Amino acid sequence: MAQKRMFSRQITESDDFLDLPLSAQCLYFHLSLSADDEGFISSGKRIVRAIGATEADLQMLVDAEFLIFFPEANVYVDRAFHLNNALRSDRSHPTPYQHQRAQLILTDNKVYQRVSEDDNQMSTKCPADAGIDKDSPEEKRKEKKSIDQVSSGEGSPEGGTQYDGMDQNDLLLHMANMAGIRYELEPVLNRYGFDVAHDAFTLWKKNGGIIGKYADFVNTGGENK
Repeated sequence: MAQKRMFSRQITESDDFLDLPLSAQCLYFHLSLSADDEGFISSGKRIVRAIGATEADLQMLVDAEFLIFFPEANVYVDRAFHLNNALRSDRSHPTPYQHQRAQLILTDNKVYQRVSEDDNQMSTKCPADAGIDKDSPEEKRKEKKSIDQVSSGEGSPEGGTQYDGMDQNDLLLHMANMAGIRYELEPVLNRYGFDVAHDAFTLWKKNGGIIGKYADFVNTGGENK
């Protein structure tokens, strides 16, 4: 297996990637460094423990579609591995996860896309694909829906046990805690409710963690200046 890995700025400087907490960004780098020559990662949870990340960070990378998870093999794959890395064929070794590899196609922009048995596309979004307006009402609804899904355990690597009983408020505070701003966000949640607190957290991420912009939002009671 090759001992060197590269990363494309098309991925690491994308809004989708930079919107992730630093802990999730760091985890992505470590996971990608440990990937085999076709991008498969068999030690995801061990790496989470080794670097002090959380399984919530791992789930964020799956939800944001930087990773694809195959629960039957407990293995992850870096969707942008071939965009990040150009390996010579004579130095590349096939992954042992050939059954899972057969469920993927490589798109023209060198990003893995998962397909069903009847070749219907199942996973299409990636920072390397066309951009999405994440500030649109539809995207906000999707993001809030994803919080509801995670809080109910849908789609988590552990089958939901980590998030059982965690409602959307608790999950939002958990995410804020990982980002280091729970102290600031919790009073907003208690005073204005989930929608305002969620929008404040989203604005904080959008502005790259600039507390001044976040404070402006909070001080106006949720009205973005």
